[in-house]
Amino acid sequence: MILFLNDLTVNEFFQFETFLYSPYFSRVRNIKLLFDYIKPFYPYIKPEHITYESISKNVLNEKTINKVKIRKLISDFSKLIETYLLQVEMESDKDHNKFLLLNALRKRGLTKRFNSELRTFLDSRGKSFSKDDNYYLNDVNVYDSIFYFNFSNFKLKFADILQAKSDSIDYLFLFLKLHIFNEMMENEAGRDLKFNKKFFNEVINFVRDNKNEIYSNHPNIYIIYLVVLMNMSGDDLYVEELKRYLKTNENKIDKNKLNYYYHYIRAYYVVKINSGKTQYREDLFEIFKLMNKKRLFIIDNTITDMEFNSVINTVLALKEYKWVNNFIEEYKEFLHPDFANDAYNLSVSKLLYHKKDFDGVFEHLNKVEFKDPFYYYNAKFLLARVHYDTKNYMGVTYITENLKQYSRFNKFLKPDQKSVIKIFNKYMNELIKLSEMNIKKRKSMKSILRKQLENEKALVTNINWFYEKIDKL
Repeated sequence: MILFLNDLTVNEFFQFETFLYSPYFSRVRNIKLLFDYIKPFYPYIKPEHITYESISKNVLNEKTINKVKIRKLISDFSKLIETYLLQVEMESDKDHNKFLLLNALRKRGLTKRFNSELRTFLDSRGKSFSKDDNYYLNDVNVYDSIFYFNFSNFKLKFADILQAKSDSIDYLFLFLKLHIFNEMMENEAGRDLKFNKKFFNEVINFVRDNKNEIYSNHPNIYIIYLVVLMNMSGDDLYVEELKRYLKTNENKIDKNKLNYYYHYIRAYYVVKINSGKTQYREDLFEIFKLMNKKRLFIIDNTITDMEFNSVINTVLALKEYKWVNNFIEEYKEFLHPDFANDAYNLSVSKLLYHKKDFDGVFEHLNKVEFKDPFYYYNAKFLLARVHYDTKNYMGVTYITENLKQYSRFNKFLKPDQKSVIKIFNKYMNELIKLSEMNIKKRKSMKSILRKQLENEKALVTNINWFYEKIDKL
């Protein structure tokens, strides 16, 4: 848990220091000494910094190692980190904190203060555009508090607050159900098994029948409703409606959420592209340009290396080399330091590959340090493509054999990564066989290999590159 401190931002790290030095949370002197010892190593705290020997010498100043005492110190320190994370999480949910305060005031019978806080809370709710599951759940809890605070009065009159509570429960149900339906469909993709989606028709029909109300007052529900229909039907009608809705309301939606919603659209287009409908690259590029204009790629001053690579892969296929180069140079500084070098050099290598500058590809691939398996096998994939394009089929075979051994013996590879390597090797070797056939036999085998690719259920990296090479033979 101590190593987790490396993942905190500079601001969060110093907030934790203030938290830790609070007498309320930290009453043990050695905990403060432990923090003072590891602080200079941030953000590169390593296991060797927190061994029994190093803590005994640098924190406790004891020659004899007391393992029980050190384990207790590390345990107490780790619990403080967990308490800090809970505190941060609680502070981030202001509405829930308001409910807790209202509940405390209700239990203590502080009527005047309860009513004052309640008016403030309800006023802020009326100004809120986004409404997620926490929003509806907090509404349910607050209406519950109001009902029990006025329980004796409601015995004598109609308790209209119960209708408000019931409506919030309904919207919470709709929100959660639509999200789980979407997650189920994503998980079903490429599998024969299907989930039992209870209330699917009822939920979809309810939203459709109350579309105007939900469109105007429940944007998060309307958005996920469109996403479910979009992914279920594959009809562009829904993705176009989603794009219009986001554009209309973009100034009301939090930047993080807007980024998240555009990811739904991106995923829809990626599925279309991977199915061979490459015309959707243009649509996806338009989304990238919009996100770039609004700086939606940057969240908490960071762009993930996966997103960085995904954008570059798509736009390179459109031969928009100037845009790609500008994107790489503009966003490289926002990559996490652990992956910045590899992500940058692999991306430049891909750009140079598309521009047929193969010498430049080798130069930048040599700078990739392979801190993560993703960069190792993707660099090898690119290298194999260079060798194929230069008709160095022996070089391709050498790389596929190297990847096979890497997949077999690298214990850090995940099953899906092993599958990606296996599938790439499979089709690369098939492509070489096809290339070496005589023209007459090749003509009949081309359609067979293309059909194999189209029916492949596993993820095929560079699938459109394979299609392109097969068609050119």
